[in-house]
Amino acid sequence: MDRTEKVVLGLVVVLVVSAQVQAQEATPLAGPSRTHLWILRGTGEVITVPTPGVEPTAAVTPTPTPLPQEITILLPGDVPMELVRIDFAKDFWVGSAPDPGWNDYYEDPDTGEPYDGEPLHWIDVRSPWTIYMGKYEVTQEQWRAVKGTNPSSGYGVGPDYPVYDVSLGNSQAFSIALTNLGLGEFRLPGDHEWEYACRAGTTTRFSFGDSTCWPTGTGACDLDDYAWWAGNSGAQAHPVGQKLPNAWGLYDMHGNIKEWCGNNPAAGSIRGGSFFRAARSCPSPARDTRRTPSHSSETGFRVVMYPPE
Repeated sequence: MDRTEKVVLGLVVVLVVSAQVQAQEATPLAGPSRTHLWILRGTGEVITVPTPGVEPTAAVTPTPTPLPQEITILLPGDVPMELVRIDFAKDFWVGSAPDPGWNDYYEDPDTGEPYDGEPLHWIDVRSPWTIYMGKYEVTQEQWRAVKGTNPSSGYGVGPDYPVYDVSLGNSQAFSIALTNLGLGEFRLPGDHEWEYACRAGTTTRFSFGDSTCWPTGTGACDLDDYAWWAGNSGAQAHPVGQKLPNAWGLYDMHGNIKEWCGNNPAAGSIRGGSFFRAARSCPSPARDTRRTPSHSSETGFRVVMYPPE
């Protein structure tokens, strides 16, 4: 080995020894539980060294922010509209079994003959979904904020009264106009969505029980606490939200005004009974059908909104 080779070898040995000394003098810093952060003295360099024998922690997926139970949107003129979250996460019953006196007045939409209403049947929820449903029926103030007019007259007029005397087409047009404001995507509730929300987990005639009312009578009964109907309304609509809500916080699902459901432009169903009707028109499964030009002083609607993204 000549002199040059000896010098090079000596330099390599010095560098190796120097690196070992620096590593031994490294100072630990606080850091993640499964790795150590070290700072090398005299250099300021930070290196990450996995803890021997310990697997790195798997990446944590952020928990999605839960949807709020209620949402309030502001229409033009700062008119508020409140909506309640409804989750369709499991199968549910709709319709009713034959119930003499209560559902034998329904008319078949094709023949006009009485029948026992939509048969009791099971809705199979294979893909859960969520909507936000109007806490109240659409009011005259909300209609005016979106459409600029008020079609209601003769049976109660005021900002908090439900809008009435509107057809299925009018109701669908309102939903489209509301969507076009950029506040969310709106539509009418589906027929079974409406009944599910009205029942609020119950299987009784009404969301509060089977009722002490006589089906065709107008005498005082427990329906008075939850609805404006023929027995207590004075043949007038009333401001929304004055009676007790159902268990999910929805008001006037029974009585006050009938409500359009469905997004078929040719025909829809009407739900909920009205201020002009006997108790048998107001149960959760009560329904009838109308063609799109049809409208009356008893009929309005509430909207649903898809969850915000």
